[in-house]
Amino acid sequence: MKAFVLGVAAILILGAAGLPPKDPAPTKSGQGVPETTDAYRLMLAALGADGMRNQEDLNDFKTWLITRPGVVEQGFYESAVSIPDRRMTLLWNGISDLQAQAVAEGARRGLDIVVKPVGYTRASIERAIASLLDPANAAQLGGLQVTSVAGPTLANDQITVAGVLPGRRAVAVKGRRVVPGHPTVPYSTRSTDTGAKNAGGMIRGSSGAGCTSGFAIRLAGFTWTTTARHCTDGDWSAYDLDTPESRYGDVHTVDAGTGNRVLAGDGYYWVFDGAWDNASGYHLTVNGLADVSEGSSVCSSGANSGVHCDLIVENTMVTFNDGFGTFSSIRVHARSGIAGARGDSGGPILIPSSDGVSAAAVGMLQGSQEPQLTDCGPMRIAATCSEWIEFTSERTFLANIGATLFTESHASRDGQGGISGR
Repeated sequence: MKAFVLGVAAILILGAAGLPPKDPAPTKSGQGVPETTDAYRLMLAALGADGMRNQEDLNDFKTWLITRPGVVEQGFYESAVSIPDRRMTLLWNGISDLQAQAVAEGARRGLDIVVKPVGYTRASIERAIASLLDPANAAQLGGLQVTSVAGPTLANDQITVAGVLPGRRAVAVKGRRVVPGHPTVPYSTRSTDTGAKNAGGMIRGSSGAGCTSGFAIRLAGFTWTTTARHCTDGDWSAYDLDTPESRYGDVHTVDAGTGNRVLAGDGYYWVFDGAWDNASGYHLTVNGLADVSEGSSVCSSGANSGVHCDLIVENTMVTFNDGFGTFSSIRVHARSGIAGARGDSGGPILIPSSDGVSAAAVGMLQGSQEPQLTDCGPMRIAATCSEWIEFTSERTFLANIGATLFTESHASRDGQGGISGR
């Protein structure tokens, strides 16, 4: 979501210099099944047809807003939405001409845009979070072992620190709200995809570890597939098929700013829909990016647990530690059921479009910082899950590495996207 991040996150290039041999026009083998709409039906049940269209309009406005030059420097912090009311509240520090422009643009689109003054800036919150996460400052926190820090929200005008205090129940942290912390659980692991790969596929690493594939991207003139950084194996293939056509490839690039990694295999502009064990390979077509706010409703599509929808964005600025460092993530809560499970790491976070056959890319599932459950329902591999998950923004990831999302429109323009096989 944080398309307006300041600076560019560190990029680590692994392996030999230069690009591996790649096909500039990847083709798709198999999964040529007509699209169906599990995610769409779930979202329709949660929001209704009007609600789905309202959310699309609100997300489009958010995209317009965060791509205005200097929006963060002019005081914009974040946004929250009320989907039924077509309302977006902008948390804003100070006065800016852009506020009036935003209200007018919202009105032109039939949206109710409200500006709420706040006493902090994004830069000040980022500095405070970095200070709280710094082990050198642990003594000032009374020995609190910080597990996560979350920025302010519409309802809670404070930084929320989650942590563990050995031998004590509480600690006073001036100007901060402290809640019990839980260990970060990266969600690492349908399974016979070939050719250019869909998002949401189950992949097996060279050590036998399982993860989920993320959205396809275009980088340096080629198409790539993606997964989470904490999926650390050196080489990946479809979980139940080990052939040259089923290989997702080795690691090419890692983005430290989002915990995403790029794999050398080709990606495709489809995202798997439905349950983890659906054998037909049906899918939605990726049609672009969506920028969400507090209160937005999204879906996850993990290879281990399948599609889950009506996941409500609770906070757009939550630190996540994947075992290799911290980065900013977005936290969501399932209104009912679960949001994701171990084995879903790297999987796509999406919003099904109101047309019923396409979806917008929102981000990549990373894991959970809440208690893990064992009553998860049917799953392929892992047996623990959570009602809460964190994911990273697809737009931020693409900006950090200088890539674009691979969509059907891009494929058509570039002369790509042929389907071989069935």
